[in-house]
Amino acid sequence: MKSINPNADYLNLHRLDATILNASDEFKNDLGQSITFFEDPTLGDESFIWVAFPEHSVAFLSDFFETDDMTTKFGDIRSAEECVKNGYKSTDDTDYVPRLRNGKMILKFYDEKPIIDNQFGLLWADGTITKEVDGVVVTQKYQGTTPKDARELLDNVRRDLDVLVALGESYAHFQSAQATHKYLKKAKNALEGIS
Repeated sequence: MKSINPNADYLNLHRLDATILNASDEFKNDLGQSITFFEDPTLGDESFIWVAFPEHSVAFLSDFFETDDMTTKFGDIRSAEECVKNGYKSTDDTDYVPRLRNGKMILKFYDEKPIIDNQFGLLWADGTITKEVDGVVVTQKYQGTTPKDARELLDNVRRDLDVLVALGESYAHFQSAQATHKYLKKAKNALEGIS
């Protein structure tokens, strides 16, 4: 999803009187953010759908040609019984409903599942890391991997490779056991000279 200049894009959608695709003009995601979907003013239905967040005066070009996936609630596709059984509310958004986070549009799927989950914490799509420090959950802006973090990651890879190599040519663990074992040993040897 892209927007080279979100404010200009948003203004162009109104100035060119683009076709509003959601007739009610009142779609809200489950975060309560108002969203208006527009056809591209010049390409029409031959282009991706524009997603505008009117309260923030920004618009983004989506990767979708239709609004169906971006406007679906669980109650639209599941029975009330299924929703309750799976822990959903019927008004909860499905995975492809857009959200605005830190000035960027992301889909619910990326907003609720971390990009990376490792010993350093959970890295989220909005660039924050959540981790537990002394029993307290802390959220901070991701600043990149420090040299100490990189060394620790490398040590973890070495330990993991040691465990995998120790399994040997085990068809119980690997589909192509001989080839897998051979390449794991090569990977382990290649990492020995790196510090």
